[in-house]
Amino acid sequence: MAFGLLVGLWSGARYAGEFSARWLIECSWSVDNLAVFLTIMVRFAVPRAYQQVALLVGILLALVLRGLFIAAGAAAIALFYVVGAFLVFTAVQRARGSRLRQPGVPPAVRASVRPASRPVDGRVLRSAPGRRGSGASGW
Repeated sequence: MAFGLLVGLWSGARYAGEFSARWLIECSWSVDNLAVFLTIMVRFAVPRAYQQVALLVGILLALVLRGLFIAAGAAAIALFYVVGAFLVFTAVQRARGSRLRQPGVPPAVRASVRPASRPVDGRVLRSAPGRRGSGASGW
């Protein structure tokens, strides 16, 4: 706390308040970690002779796993940027009417989706292109 007062004298009340808030958060996290360590040691009945080793292994594993999760998160963000760039490129090409690749309608889709040509309650649900009422996109 004395260092926080020195920060206040040197840099002003704003920075002293920020330092004190961060110090308080770190202190509460330390107490939380101690409670977790104590609970693990008691719950798993770790003998006192092995508690130091168990604590060291736990901390090392936590650091390694944190690094792996950070790397996986960075890779996922990079992948989302690549996918997003592809989607933007595709949208621009479609908006410009580009005919880079238009393979047509797959046969399975053509076989499963047929335009309705019979009136239902006096109205046509969907008609084939070139026929009466062909406002819907037909194939």
